[in-house]
Amino acid sequence: MSHNPEFILQVASVAYLNGKLGEGKKAIQVSRPFPELFDHDGRQRFTHIAQGRDKREGFFLKMMGLRRGIYDMFFWPRQGFLWMDFKVDSRLSKDQEAFGWNMREMDIPCHTPGSVKQFSDILVAHGLKRTHDMIIEPDLRSWEKKVDDAIAWGAP
Repeated sequence: MSHNPEFILQVASVAYLNGKLGEGKKAIQVSRPFPELFDHDGRQRFTHIAQGRDKREGFFLKMMGLRRGIYDMFFWPRQGFLWMDFKVDSRLSKDQEAFGWNMREMDIPCHTPGSVKQFSDILVAHGLKRTHDMIIEPDLRSWEKKVDDAIAWGAP
């Protein structure tokens, strides 16, 4: 599993949309907080945009028409389109800034949540109705930071 905090945040946000709180075997299933993001058959009204993680994959995706700077996730609820790119301690690239500007020029909102709570609040601000406020934030610390914190916690 990746230790990239933005990857962890996006996975936690999608799990939250699916009503899964917590991680692994300790996770509990609750109702979906935004049922409007699923159609009557349970299919989600959002998707991740696959982007090349290495030069070879990027080459083929570019040949297929993918452009640089596309945000991580696209949503299409009845309230209108919405783009999100998960950011933790980082900034948008110039290509992402240009993409966001182009979308906002067409009145399509673009956001960069840094937590599951911010992600949820953005959906509410977009007009979706939240059915509950149960959120468990993922631990975004690196493995090294977790070890350092555990050692510091046990120190006299």
